[in-house]
Amino acid sequence: MLFEAGVSIQREPDMTPAQIHEQRGGAMRNVVELPNGCRLTDREIEILQWVAIGKTNVDIALIHKRSMNTVKNQLHLIFHKLDVVSRAQAVMEAMRLGVMKVNDSSMSIRAMDASA
Repeated sequence: MLFEAGVSIQREPDMTPAQIHEQRGGAMRNVVELPNGCRLTDREIEILQWVAIGKTNVDIALIHKRSMNTVKNQLHLIFHKLDVVSRAQAVMEAMRLGVMKVNDSSMSIRAMDASA
């Protein structure tokens, strides 16, 4: 059993992050299921979008009001989920899987609607 902010959370050993998040009272919006069974969250997709346009870990940390180490850890988790080893590979794999796409007219990157 976990205790967070005065709320007890029953955690089964095989619970996924999405199930834990839902039990905390939140629902993960637009979670993207990957072919390997892993899932990318909204936050992870947003981080990939920032990476795709050239933002550094420091830039992303400032944007999200998180520490640079938190962003670094999130990127390593994204790399693991996408089975890649670099930022460029992560962006390309996300685009190949249809998680993100390039808007040709302005060269901007945007997340694909998970409900589509």
